[in-house]
Amino acid sequence: MMHHSPSLNGFLSRNRWKIIFGVTATSIIVTLTLNPLAEVKQKVISTAPWVGAGILVSEIMFIGGLAMMASAVGMRVGNPFRLKTSLAEICKRANRDLLFKAGFWINTVGAIGTAVVISIGVFLNLPPESYGILSFAVADLALTVAIRKAMLDGLKETSASVA
Repeated sequence: MMHHSPSLNGFLSRNRWKIIFGVTATSIIVTLTLNPLAEVKQKVISTAPWVGAGILVSEIMFIGGLAMMASAVGMRVGNPFRLKTSLAEICKRANRDLLFKAGFWINTVGAIGTAVVISIGVFLNLPPESYGILSFAVADLALTVAIRKAMLDGLKETSASVA
C-alpha cells in the first residue's frame, strides 16, 4: 500500500473536487478531440436508455432504503427526496432493528448501483480516453463506503450500549 505524506494528503483532501472536475474535463476534451463527435453522440444516445433506467432503479432503492432506515429509528419520513439531508441523523440513531438493517442494505445496493451502472455504460460504449469521466463515480463510491462505515460503526456502538 502506498503511503502519502501528510502535506500531499492535505492537498488532495482540500482540492479533491477541483481534481475530479479537471480529470473529467480533460477526459471529455481528449475524447472529443480524438473521436468524431457524431460517433460519440451516437454511442451516448444508444447507451442512455439502459444507463438511465439503471440509475433510476438505483436511486429508488437508495431513497426507499433510506426511508426504511428513517422509519426504524423513529424519524418521520415526510418527503423521501429530502431524506438525504437527514443521513447524518439517521446514522447517529442507527439500531439493530430488522427494518433498519433491510433498509441499510437496500440503500447500500442502490448507492453502489449508480456508480456501477455508469461505469459499465462508459466501459462498454465509450473509448478509453473517456474513462476520466468515471472520476465522479469513483468519488461517489468512496463517499458511499465512508458513509456506510459510519453507519456500521453506529450500529456497533448501539449494540455495545444495549448489551
